[in-house]
Amino acid sequence: IQFCYHNHDFEFDTFDGKVPYFEMLDQLDPELVKMELDHYWVAKAGLNSVDLFNKYPGRFPLWHVKDMAENGDFTEVGTGTIDYAAIFSSAEQAGLEHFFVEQDEASMDRFKSIEISYNNALKFAWFVKTLISLATVLILAINYSQAQTSLSGVIKNQLTLQPAIGVVVSVENADISYQAVTSE
Repeated sequence: IQFCYHNHDFEFDTFDGKVPYFEMLDQLDPELVKMELDHYWVAKAGLNSVDLFNKYPGRFPLWHVKDMAENGDFTEVGTGTIDYAAIFSSAEQAGLEHFFVEQDEASMDRFKSIEISYNNALKFAWFVKTLISLATVLILAINYSQAQTSLSGVIKNQLTLQPAIGVVVSVENADISYQAVTSE
């Protein structure tokens, strides 16, 4: 079992002159604690993921790939302000093993939204396919007005994914549905 920590933006706030996320990276054993880096929340905190990769190489085997609109809202990957070309070109430096294309909120049909994000993410990731050829690409379209309960258990226990095959896990009114998504 490997422990991985998933960030949001508040871990990058300064408390008593220290940034909790950097404290974790500086003080926790890299073999015991890996980072599941959420690029949206890094950008929301005003930071750059590539700078983190350079400062802490190899510490980020898991990524949440989602994008930010100009106004700070969620948007489809490749249509927002996050520089995924630079991020994916630094995949080896980061230590990337798996990435998750995630769409927290959508202004259109959530399946169409995640399809756009998935296809755009693959365009950025095409040159690191050898690195991630054995990785699972999982895409999530989640209605966050509903509870996010038991998704990890559902995914772990009920889905076996093949490399580079995406599956949308949608939660709405506690009903869970699955839909396969393929690249263009």
